[in-house]
Amino acid sequence: MKKVRKVLFYIDMMGHGGAQRVMWVLMHRFLQYGVQVILVNDFELANGQAQYSVSGKISRLYLRKSLHGNPILKNIERVYNLRNIVKTESPDVVVSFLGRPNERMLISTMGLPCKKIVSVRNDPIREYGDHFFSKWLARFLFLLADGCVFQTHDARKYFLSKTRQESAIIKNPVSAIFFNVKQNKAVSNIISVGRLEKQKNNTLLIRAFSKIAAKYSDVNLVFYGSGSLKKDLQLLVHKLDLDTRVDFAGDTDDVPSKLKECKIFVLSSDFEGMPNALMEAMAAGVPCISTDCPCGGPKEIIENGKDGILVSVGNEESLAHALDYLLSNTRARLLIGKNAKEKAKEFTEEQVVSKWYQYFENVLNR
Repeated sequence: MKKVRKVLFYIDMMGHGGAQRVMWVLMHRFLQYGVQVILVNDFELANGQAQYSVSGKISRLYLRKSLHGNPILKNIERVYNLRNIVKTESPDVVVSFLGRPNERMLISTMGLPCKKIVSVRNDPIREYGDHFFSKWLARFLFLLADGCVFQTHDARKYFLSKTRQESAIIKNPVSAIFFNVKQNKAVSNIISVGRLEKQKNNTLLIRAFSKIAAKYSDVNLVFYGSGSLKKDLQLLVHKLDLDTRVDFAGDTDDVPSKLKECKIFVLSSDFEGMPNALMEAMAAGVPCISTDCPCGGPKEIIENGKDGILVSVGNEESLAHALDYLLSNTRARLLIGKNAKEKAKEFTEEQVVSKWYQYFENVLNR
C-alpha cells in the first residue's frame, strides 16, 4: 500500500478565511505525519495584510508577482506556472481549495501522474454558477479529479455521479482551544463573528435584534469582523436608534475570549459552506442560532432545538423569536449550549485531519 509522502496544497492566497484556516491546519498536521508539504499561492500578500503564518518547514511558491494584469493572461500564466511546479516537485497528491483554484489545478495537471483532489468549500452554485454553460463546465472539469472533498451532502448533489461516488464528506476541524472555553455567565452579549459583507446578511441580525432590544435592556449585540458594509450597517443601527446597543468591534485574533463573554452566538448568512465560526461557538458551549442556509452546512451540524436553533434565511421574525426564546428561557439556553459542546467533539482537529489523510491514501491506492 502506497503511503502519502509529498503533498502540494494550492489556494489563491493565505488570507484570514475559513478555507485558508482549514488548509493551514491540514498542512501543519501533515508535517507531524512526516509528509513533505508544499504550498502554492497565486501571489504573495503585501506586508501588513492579514494572513496565516506558515511554518518554515513548508516549501512555499507563488505563481505570480502580483494580482495586477489582464485577467485572461493572468489565468494562462497561473495555469502554466502551476503545471511547471507540479512537474518539478512531483508530489503524490495535489489538493486545491475554492472555485477558481480548483479549476486551474485540474487544467494545469492534465496528463500528469500525480493524484488530483479538489475541495468544494462553499455553495457550488455561488462558486461555479447556475447557468447551463458554467454549471456543465465545472461538472466536466471535476471528472478530471481523482477525488473531491465536500463539506455537505447538498454541495455534492451539484456534481455528476462519478464525482459523487469518488468523493468524501469531511467537516471542518475545530481547535482544542475552543473546547476549553469557560463561559462568563454574568455577561449578556449576543455576538456574531465574520466579515461584514453581503453574504453574511448582518442586516438581518440587526433588524431582528431591534425587535427584542427594548425587552432586554441589558443585552447588547457585538459584531467581530470587518468589511465593506460597515458604514452601511452603522447607518442602519443609527436609524433604528441602537447606537448604544450595537458595537462593531472590528477584527479579533482572540475569538475564544469573545465567546467566553457572550450569551448567544448568531450566524445570519444567506449561504455558507461549513461555517467555522459556528462550529467554534458550539465547541465553546455557546447556544447558537443559525440560518438554515444553502448549501446545508448549519443543518448538518445542528439538530434544531437540541444543540442549536435553525431559522429561515432572511426571516427577521423567525430570528427575533429565536433570540427571545433563548434569552427568556435560561434552562433551554444552557441545555442547548451543553449539547452543542458535545456535538462539536465530532470535529476535533485530530479526527478531521485523520479523515483527510485516510482519504488521501485511499485515492493514492486506487
